[in-house]
Amino acid sequence: MLLGRYLSGDASKIHLLVDEKGKPYLNGELTFNLSHSSEAAVFAFALHRRIGIDVERLRPVPDAKNMVESYFSASEKREFRDAAIEKRDETFLTIWTRKEAYLKALGEGLAHPLDQDPPPGWTIAPLKLGPGLIAALATQGAGRISIYQWDAAQLLQ
Repeated sequence: MLLGRYLSGDASKIHLLVDEKGKPYLNGELTFNLSHSSEAAVFAFALHRRIGIDVERLRPVPDAKNMVESYFSASEKREFRDAAIEKRDETFLTIWTRKEAYLKALGEGLAHPLDQDPPPGWTIAPLKLGPGLIAALATQGAGRISIYQWDAAQLLQ
């Protein structure tokens, strides 16, 4: 429905293509990405540039320290180590959403080396979506971005 709105057309007639790595895309100027965690979902749209978005529910991550030490960049390792012990899960998920948004924008997923920071020209920004949600947006270049948030829990109340 959101793609139909952007394309000013019937959503049922939108034809999604899939690249060689499995990332869906449109044949045109509109780029998009989406993420969900539990009942929350976020959607991001831009024109003529790569975009990625990720959202996670705040939760315990028992293996966070090992994952950071094994897979993250030097700057991310420092950020995690510098966090107060009681903030480690939140810090891990903050770093992870940034990383995941960037990897999704690239369209490479976990095939891309996880221990590298994004190169110049990329903007990785946190998103404030509400209590208990951690999210980030990654984009290459400048321009207008639209973000939509959906929370099934709110619909059920």
